[in-house]
Amino acid sequence: MIGIPFIKELFKNILQQSNVIEGRFHLCSHWAREINNINVDEVLPNAVPTAKKYPTVLLMPPFQRGQFHLTEQQAKDSVEIGMLFLTPAHYTGQNRVNRPTASNQSKQTIDETWNEMDRAARDFMKVLDQVIMDAGIQNTVYIDDKSPQSIVPVSEMGNDKASGVYLKFSLALSTSCEVSDYDAIELARSIVYAPGSDALDAFKQSVVDFSKKTIIVGTDGNSVTDSWMGGKDIQLLMTNGQSYLEGVNFTQDGTTITGIDITFYQGQKIIVMI
Repeated sequence: MIGIPFIKELFKNILQQSNVIEGRFHLCSHWAREINNINVDEVLPNAVPTAKKYPTVLLMPPFQRGQFHLTEQQAKDSVEIGMLFLTPAHYTGQNRVNRPTASNQSKQTIDETWNEMDRAARDFMKVLDQVIMDAGIQNTVYIDDKSPQSIVPVSEMGNDKASGVYLKFSLALSTSCEVSDYDAIELARSIVYAPGSDALDAFKQSVVDFSKKTIIVGTDGNSVTDSWMGGKDIQLLMTNGQSYLEGVNFTQDGTTITGIDITFYQGQKIIVMI
């Protein structure tokens, strides 16, 4: 099973290649309260050793949504990611005045710092997407473009008065994990049925009967209607050795599915699944 450790390593490996961040990346288990510590680099145990503290990226504890009862190929979590891209506006990462004037005052403004960290956040997102595609792991993890993405400016956080942006987006993560803490089938048999009962097989068949149905198409056209589909969310359609996805190849409206790029013919056998 992959999860937060996988995400942390993926982000860390990308940010180590950044010319701006230079690998200064930390997982903040205390929701960025660490930044209020004067010796912030000492309370971030996974910090990359460096003479500079900034610019840096702080990863908040990822927030996971999903249908956690699903197993194997069905399992897919939506992981909400929050990342702070930070640097002091008036001082460099080596605690020197940023763009000093003749009187040693900084000419750097907070809004310019917002813009610099905004660019770093956007570059990270583009490289993250490219790395996922180049590594061929898009079936395991990918940026969920159906979920909103946002970049929010933040100002003078903690004792270092670091400013920058808060990047928020979601990853779709295929956990693809069978139950590891229980022998699920034997547990079901011992709880629901008497030992040796054939009722479990009947129960499993009833689940199959509820989750999919074979339909014989009645007329030619781009839609098929069957009362069995009422109240169910059809996710997959199979016919003639091909599989089609809801929202990509067809849509559903109650008891009717309508093809987007597929048509049906009389007598055709299709299997629909929830």
